[in-house]
Amino acid sequence: MVGNPLNTFQFKLLIFGLNPISEIEVQKVKFPSNEIQEIEVGGGTENLKYPGKIKVGDLEIEKLKVGLVGQVDPIYQWFKDAQNFSFGSKNPLQYRKQGQLWLLAPDMITKLQVWEIKEIWPKKIEGSDLDLKANELFIEKVTFSVRRFEAVVLNA
Repeated sequence: MVGNPLNTFQFKLLIFGLNPISEIEVQKVKFPSNEIQEIEVGGGTENLKYPGKIKVGDLEIEKLKVGLVGQVDPIYQWFKDAQNFSFGSKNPLQYRKQGQLWLLAPDMITKLQVWEIKEIWPKKIEGSDLDLKANELFIEKVTFSVRRFEAVVLNA
């Protein structure tokens, strides 16, 4: 179901490298968690702990399922291409794209916050239940694997 219509802020997800560049209006975002894995080294009577590799969780978005007649949703096509890479001679790294997530002000132009997304690819697409007796829109949840997700400092 669509959120509060009084909230006029908007998220937009841009994916570079798709043809055309996809600009997706996003209803809801679950940001990836960031974690530093811990390395324990035993030494004598105590264990020492050190920071290890950085682990980045998944980015999840919910968006309206929209499509034009005769056209395939570029996110869905990207998902299909990425899952079928092993049937051709293509390199799986080519399906990793770069992107940005924008938080826009009510004027829909001013960027309040921007996040850079490195090596993003869709790993899961879920549709919502449809109830023809309810007044709801079809929301699609997409889970992306990301390598890095960082806030960008905007100039005032």
